Formats: sequence, structure tokens, C-alpha cells
Amino acid sequence: MLELIAYSLFLLLAAGPALAGFYFISKSESPHLLQATLLGAFGWIITQVLLFIPRLLVGELVLRQAGFNTSELSNDPEQATRASEYLANHMGYLLMLALLFGITAQFIRFYELTKFPILRDSPPIIAFGLGWGFTETALLYTPQLTIALLDPNQSLALEIVLLSGALERTLYVLLTVILSVLVWNSSNEGNLKPLLQAINWHVAYLFLPQLISWTLRSTVGAVGKVVIIDSIYVFILLVMAISHKALLRETLSPIVGTRRV
Repeated sequence: MLELIAYSLFLLLAAGPALAGFYFISKSESPHLLQATLLGAFGWIITQVLLFIPRLLVGELVLRQAGFNTSELSNDPEQATRASEYLANHMGYLLMLALLFGITAQFIRFYELTKFPILRDSPPIIAFGLGWGFTETALLYTPQLTIALLDPNQSLALEIVLLSGALERTLYVLLTVILSVLVWNSSNEGNLKPLLQAINWHVAYLFLPQLISWTLRSTVGAVGKVVIIDSIYVFILLVMAISHKALLRETLSPIVGTRRV
């Protein structure tokens, strides 16, 4: 029973804010919200597909330079675990991943926003960002959480990593909405500056928490590392929101205005 309660709470934390966002934008009665949401989901999927092979190649390159025999990792679980831990703590590898995801994701957003006229209004662009972020919760976090629930050797209620993952899914939805608004502004204004800002923010969001937690690894434990990473995510999102306050207020005004009526 305790496991089911923990499962429900984790899932609510991960998906609840995105679902609340969908509810509020639905009140705007703007057309094409469903299509915009699906385009956001499609953008996330395409990003993962496009970067699947490059991510593997970068990882293999880093492991080979460190002396790992990558051809034998699948037959040696202990060596595979060591390789995974090595990559998780290799700042050069994490920076390359951040650059790959930051650049690719923004250009896919930019392409979709210029290709589909239904994304030119602000309620659909919020739906687009929500759909992008919510897809990661649905396709990555929910299966991970369900597997943990069904594992008799794992106590879901004690898993700080899964709790942190739920919080990170909430923060990721906020990130994708803000990034989508920036790229939308770049597309509408014909100005590349907001697009470059979105790339920089995305790279910083992916890399800086890992860098800082790695720097402090000798003074904090596993739980401390999780707390530091999540705190930096929150800090970066706050700085992003403050830096682009006017643009975000303008974009959200049709939705907020509709709610007040």
C-alpha cells in the first residue's frame, strides 16, 4: 500500500503541473491547441531519435580514450558499470551532450515554429512547450517509475532518485515552455538572438548542475548531490524567467486574461 501511495505521489509531482498547464490553456478557447501539443511531443521524439547515434558515438569515443574495451562491455557487467560511472562523472562528455541536445532541440523547435502557421499564436506555443516536456514524463519517467514499483527488491518509498526525477520532470516542463517562447520570439521577429539565448540557457541547464555537483563531490554525499543538482535547476529557471519577464508576461497574457474573465 505504501508503495502505491509513493507511486501516485511521484507521478502526480511529475505530471501534475503539465496537466494543470493544459487545463489552463484550454480555457483560452484558442484553436489548434491539440495539434500544437502533438507537434511538441513530436519535436521531443525527433530530438531523441536524431541524437541516439551521436550520443553513443561520443560515449564510445570518451570510453576508448580512457582505455575501456567498448566491444566487450555487453559481456562484462562489472566493466559496463564502471564505464557508466565514468561517463556520469566525465565533464567533457557531459558538456558535449549538453551542446548536442541544446543545439539540436532549439533548431528542431525553430523548424517546427517556422513550418507550421498554427504555432504563431501564444496559447499554441505554450501548448507546444507543454507537449514537449510532458512527453519526456510519459515516455521516460513513467515507465521507470512503474518498473521500480514492480521490482520486489526495490523500495519505491525510499528512492530519493525517483523523487528527484519527479521534481526534475516538473522543472523540465517549465524549461521547455520558456525555451519554446524564446524560439517562438526568434521565429516571429526574424531575430536570431533569442534562438542563441535559448541554446545557451539549455546548455547551461543541462551542464552547470552536473559541473557544480561534481566539483563539490568530496564534501557532499549522494543525497547532497541530488539536492544540489535540483537546487541549481530551480535557480537557473528563476534566472531565465526574470531575464525574459516581459516576453513571458506578453506570451501568457491571453491565457491569464481569459482566466480572469
